[in-house]
Amino acid sequence: MNLITEYLIIVDKEVSEVFYHLCDSVEGFNKLLASDSDILIESKTISYKKNFKATYNVKTSKVSGKQQRFFHIKVIFDGDEKDMEDYVKLLRSIRGIIHRSGGQPETLWDDVSLFYSQKSYPLIHKVENLMRKLITYFMLTNVGREWVTQTSPGVVMDAIDKSKRK
Repeated sequence: MNLITEYLIIVDKEVSEVFYHLCDSVEGFNKLLASDSDILIESKTISYKKNFKATYNVKTSKVSGKQQRFFHIKVIFDGDEKDMEDYVKLLRSIRGIIHRSGGQPETLWDDVSLFYSQKSYPLIHKVENLMRKLITYFMLTNVGREWVTQTSPGVVMDAIDKSKRK
């Protein structure tokens, strides 16, 4: 499984002057992240709690015409589903460190959400169909075929009458 998460962190000198000056390079930013004892950065790898590793890349530059600096972080998870929890915890730690330092992380790409949405949609679809079956069966057997027109509020019926689909 290959999941990518990208953040763009904007550091404004007026908001956090210390962060702006201490993290003026990739090395400075990496030191900030490594201030969390659970995070270790070596070359293009970031480790979390010594047992989880992911590919890590960071770029930095200044925003032209402003006293702002940005860091573009890319973390690539290429592991088993059993390690997803550690990956999510690593990302949470990164965002937490940045927030506490006065930075503003913006999510550019988030495959974690995609992963969980793909896992959850079949369950949501199944529940939706079960509910539709339950309601339709109950209403048809207890109210009859006219259950929609007999039980719907007038406002809903007016909207249905005015709609193109009817």
